[in-house]
Amino acid sequence: MSKMSPRELVEEIAKMDSWELRDLASTIEDEFSASKNNPAADLPFDYTVGFWRYESGYKVVLVDCGSDKIELIKLLRWHFDLTLKGAIDQLKHLPMTIKEACSYEEAYDLKAEYEKAGAVVAFEDDFYRVYDPAHISPGYAYD
Repeated sequence: MSKMSPRELVEEIAKMDSWELRDLASTIEDEFSASKNNPAADLPFDYTVGFWRYESGYKVVLVDCGSDKIELIKLLRWHFDLTLKGAIDQLKHLPMTIKEACSYEEAYDLKAEYEKAGAVVAFEDDFYRVYDPAHISPGYAYD
């Protein structure tokens, strides 16, 4: 079969009658394990991009604990509701993310708070995905 341009493919589909179109849809569903009820199931590539919207925010990362570990442990316990042992264990696994997907003001406040306790903190631009059912393509019947 020779390679068809998208325009030629559309012209060929336009010539089909309803039975041929139904057979074509069934063949596509079988070939790619997809259906109109679940278009993102088991597809060989990511069709879920239309279901997500990307937003930007900031990620606050604790890089080093600095000299005053006691104040830092207090902050970690307060922010993450950790036990004393849990906060000490977290300090052994640096760098660690303090917060993701926050605004610039919130990231700056967290950084200042942790630096006041003697820690070395970095924050950086971060992109994250948010599930958004409003971005679902029309024409699909979802159960």
